[in-house]
Amino acid sequence: MRKFGFFLFLALLAVSCKSKQEEKPVEPETYTYSIGSTEELCAFFSLDQDDIIVSGHRGGVLPGYPENCLETMQQMVQKMTTFFEIDPRLTADSVAVLLHDSTLDRTTTGEGLLKEKTYQEIAGLYLKDEKGKPTPYHIPLLDEVLAWSRDKVILHIDQKEIPYKAMSDLVHRMNLHNIVFSSQVPSNAQYLVSVDPDVRLIAWMHSMEEFRKFEAVGALDNMVAVWICTDAIDEEHRELSAALRARGIRVMVATAAKRDRNPAAYASGPDIIETDYPVDFIGQYRVRK
Repeated sequence: MRKFGFFLFLALLAVSCKSKQEEKPVEPETYTYSIGSTEELCAFFSLDQDDIIVSGHRGGVLPGYPENCLETMQQMVQKMTTFFEIDPRLTADSVAVLLHDSTLDRTTTGEGLLKEKTYQEIAGLYLKDEKGKPTPYHIPLLDEVLAWSRDKVILHIDQKEIPYKAMSDLVHRMNLHNIVFSSQVPSNAQYLVSVDPDVRLIAWMHSMEEFRKFEAVGALDNMVAVWICTDAIDEEHRELSAALRARGIRVMVATAAKRDRNPAAYASGPDIIETDYPVDFIGQYRVRK
């Protein structure tokens, strides 16, 4: 009986080990990184790293995975080093969620203006992929995405209707250092810096004239990158690009949904490419790994 019990134990142990081996392993988030201070945030964007950073516009997209979707970002960081531009908006009952458009129609299975719907009314909706097909994924809460991003990835917050002061307070309350904000005009940048002198910005500039206006309000020192309002650096933007780099600011181009423009964007030699399709650049020379 004792031998039988011993052999039974070995058999059960073998079955147990086999079942553990057959369990699907959890894939590591290979390309995540931790930003624990303003200094580390600035170091990520430093031009001392002579490379090209690829950013996911609206959180990026993948086959079957929609824009401004937490699950999409979770998949993307398993494939490459990136950061994500996201679009927070408010529901009728002031719940912050991610949604680029003011309406639900294009990217969800719902209809109408987001600001006229309560969170309870939209919580059961499904996000659509780029082909308009419903996915299993729901509209994410902003604080859920912010919490996930900690020690994983930088988020670039595009300002919609949520007041900046409220966004800044939320970021500080959560003790996050991995957040940068968009700024489209000098007066807005000046205000953002007045609210938080440590804020880091990605600004929009069309010309040297705008560069001087941002310089005049003292906002250049807070900038980690500037979108030069084009999808590839051309002769018109050479002087502006040189002036930005002389101040240690990365030059960004943005192709958005224009996937066919990605090769030209890359060939023009920017420091950041913002695109809906970051994975197009995996393995390209000088693209950050």
